[in-house]
Amino acid sequence: MKIHDAKTTKKPSHTRWLGFLRIKIRREVKVVAFIIAQIAIAFIYSIFLEWCIHKYVLHNMGKTRGSVFSFHFHEHHSKSRRNNFKDPSYDTLNFKIDNGSRKESMALAGLLAIHIPLALMFPWAFLCLAGCTVHYFIAHLKSHREPEWARKSLPWHYAHHMAPNQDSNWGVRFDWADRLLGT
Repeated sequence: MKIHDAKTTKKPSHTRWLGFLRIKIRREVKVVAFIIAQIAIAFIYSIFLEWCIHKYVLHNMGKTRGSVFSFHFHEHHSKSRRNNFKDPSYDTLNFKIDNGSRKESMALAGLLAIHIPLALMFPWAFLCLAGCTVHYFIAHLKSHREPEWARKSLPWHYAHHMAPNQDSNWGVRFDWADRLLGT
């Protein structure tokens, strides 16, 4: 009679296969978790980046006449207030005309281009940022084409333009950063 040592006893083949399956599942869960983390971080980053650019670049630097960013405050805000939130430069997308929507779309393309190196290590984060950029442009464009929609769907952005204090409510797509930062 042969005595089997625990170390020398081979496990049945199905146990090895199940062990391989466990390893494969663990690896796939890690990959999915990494993708979800990239998307979540990029989405949150986009909200705070939008807030910072709107507050510090477009308003602080943009209030200075002659600044490359002055179009935002001196053209876009002025047209919006004169036309009950509607900005006529957003009515047509003609990139040959030098207007606010063209400048905004070029700035968004440049901002996205700055993030291209991110795509090498974190492709899902970059894709999320690209989607957020498109979402921003569409939401902002629609809001200034359809003021009633903006008043109902983006009331913080409507207030940013139409309330007496235009130095608050910096978020366009969401007001989460404004709520968190008290602006």
